[in-house]
Amino acid sequence: MVKRFLITTSIKKSWIKNKPVLFLGEWCKKFSQKDIWEAMNSETLAYHWDDRAKFSRDYKYLKALHETLLNDLTKQLNQIHNVNYKMNYWRLLIGPWLMVFTQILFDRWTCIQNAVNNNTISSSIVLKDNEDKFVPYDTSDFFSRLVAGDEWDHYIYGKILQLHTDVICEEKKGLKFAAIKKDATPLNTWKQKLKKNILGCYEKFSRYFSTDQDFFFISTYMGNFDSIKLQLKLGQLPQFWALKHTKKIDVDKIKRQWKLTGKANTGFEVFLQDMIVQQIPTTFLEGYPDLMVQVQGLNWPKNPKVIFTSNSHISNDVFKAWAGDKIDKGSSLVIGQHGGHYGTGRLSSNEEHEIAISSVFFSWGWRDYKVKKVKPVGMLKRILPLDKKKLCRKEILLITTATPQKSYRMYSATISRQWLDHFNDNSNFVKNLPVEICNSITVRLHPQDKDWCQVQRWRERFPLLHLNNKRSDVYNLMNKSRLVICTYNATSMLESMLLNIPTILFWNPKQWEIRPSAKPYFENLKKTNVFHETPESAALHLKSIWGDIESWWMSNEVQEAINQFKGMYCKQSDSILDDIKNELLS
Repeated sequence: MVKRFLITTSIKKSWIKNKPVLFLGEWCKKFSQKDIWEAMNSETLAYHWDDRAKFSRDYKYLKALHETLLNDLTKQLNQIHNVNYKMNYWRLLIGPWLMVFTQILFDRWTCIQNAVNNNTISSSIVLKDNEDKFVPYDTSDFFSRLVAGDEWDHYIYGKILQLHTDVICEEKKGLKFAAIKKDATPLNTWKQKLKKNILGCYEKFSRYFSTDQDFFFISTYMGNFDSIKLQLKLGQLPQFWALKHTKKIDVDKIKRQWKLTGKANTGFEVFLQDMIVQQIPTTFLEGYPDLMVQVQGLNWPKNPKVIFTSNSHISNDVFKAWAGDKIDKGSSLVIGQHGGHYGTGRLSSNEEHEIAISSVFFSWGWRDYKVKKVKPVGMLKRILPLDKKKLCRKEILLITTATPQKSYRMYSATISRQWLDHFNDNSNFVKNLPVEICNSITVRLHPQDKDWCQVQRWRERFPLLHLNNKRSDVYNLMNKSRLVICTYNATSMLESMLLNIPTILFWNPKQWEIRPSAKPYFENLKKTNVFHETPESAALHLKSIWGDIESWWMSNEVQEAINQFKGMYCKQSDSILDDIKNELLS
């Protein structure tokens, strides 16, 4: 067997020097470096979660392991901080980080072990750097700074190689990795600034009329007008609260001289326990006293009956610490669904976490008869109908997505290198269409490229195809479209259906798996040619209806299937505010 030099993340040409190479995954082969890696004597390791049965087994294993670790950390952190919070408090506060951290490390561990066990590795390169910079200061920092780029991953791969394999590791100082480019935030317009100033003045004024027992609403996914109406229905002056953020605290190695006490049954679990202590965000350890001071200084209600959010319970640690304390003292946490995939995807660690931490979970229409806390109130964000008088619908809108190059959280979707399958499916769809239709297509690229070089890949295959790679509002793009094609299971397809724009769906059902309770609804969509499992089938259908799309879409069979689907997964109800009010009061 040929000895190969192991590349774990980005290529550094100076490392190779004509050595046979083993790429740990497709993420090592950046499209922008195509001329380098195509010329190499290389092999690429098969991705372990291409086996979706294994993915399901690992999901179940990691879910159980998460509970064990959370129980262990509850005891440890209560002791370290001299507090006595229940496990649900720590689940809310550290759960999102712990869940994703565990899943990421398992993926990285498995890739390294597969490479070492099935290949002859000559050597690899690892970072020699100040390890403190790889410790996140809060959950948001973990997701936005560390997980998004290559440097932290290279550090994790290096730890596994050095501590848990016999691979010869050459340490390199001062390695520079290209950061993932972030989209520039648009400048605030004078209207946005005026709105912010008005809301700021109102916020100060309304504090004089608020009480400590008020219902607390923050980042609910509802529009401001609906939020005002709902709070008036509940008998309180409408409040608008601004999120606060944690302070950056440095690592203190003395405070990290403790161990998790649970039994580690595998080499991975030994590694994970050690890394949790090294990598837990500083706001949960060194900065926890400061976090408590910050929470106690908030002018938010002291004893809210209900805390209602749809977006603040994942990354905002100030909110989570405040809410966890109030819930521990009797407040209820209500979480609203904030996107598609909920209720339809077979597996979703985020969905399960949100249901676990909430007293009530507001879905957009679906039920889970095993979980009574799921309440199908309907879509929280109102989708206004299109103004047909202003419509000039000529385009076909093909909506695509971009998932991270390396896995980050587990759910039924394309994972890591499987995005290339998604791209190839989209390309095959376009390839199977006549020029007349292709000339009408706008491909909506994901606004966050995630280092996939979406534009360059599309241009290589279809130089003349119209691409939209800006942060254009999808609603406005739909407004110009006579047909919308959605290629993944998420929010866009629900919005398109609610607008009653002719819609075609297609994706790989072996990657975007559907849960059993949702399958009958997708079968109805399949029978009416709304949903397709291959790009070729979707293209063939589009060609067949191209001359008269409206007749197909407005047929009784199609509209009945669409209405049944909408009623379950994106219900719009005229009584939604009253339904929410009744649920909150109960």
